[in-house]
Amino acid sequence: MTFPARVFPSWTVVDTGGHPVPGATVTLLEAPDVAQPLSPLAPGSPLMDPSVNPQTTDANGTFGWDLAGGRYQITAQKAGCSAPGDPARPAVTSPVLRGLPPAAGLVLTLSCPGEAPSSGPGVAVLRHLRTYSGGEAIATRRAR
Repeated sequence: MTFPARVFPSWTVVDTGGHPVPGATVTLLEAPDVAQPLSPLAPGSPLMDPSVNPQTTDANGTFGWDLAGGRYQITAQKAGCSAPGDPARPAVTSPVLRGLPPAAGLVLTLSCPGEAPSSGPGVAVLRHLRTYSGGEAIATRRAR
């Protein structure tokens, strides 16, 4: 099996104040085509490197896989946290990513107890920053 194009994205999980969420569990879901439901990619799959699924965010809230083009979705959760505005939902989900996923700018937002307030206005430093909360795009900004 040959995968001609790959991208190693660096994505982030943050709280509603914009601070990193270390120790969150992120799961990569995949389906070869739209006729099949998305399901967790099995550890050891040649579609991702490292072939670890789920992953745990590092101290900066970052995670990522070297991925072949495809159809993906990502969920993030952490004990005690929930989808912003919906405490009954323990996880947030990105929209479906088709083709090669974005190399940077995917930010998943969780509401966590005791999170510090935002340190100031949110300013995107990445082009086309996409912030997702509960599977819906809530912000798209261009850096200036």
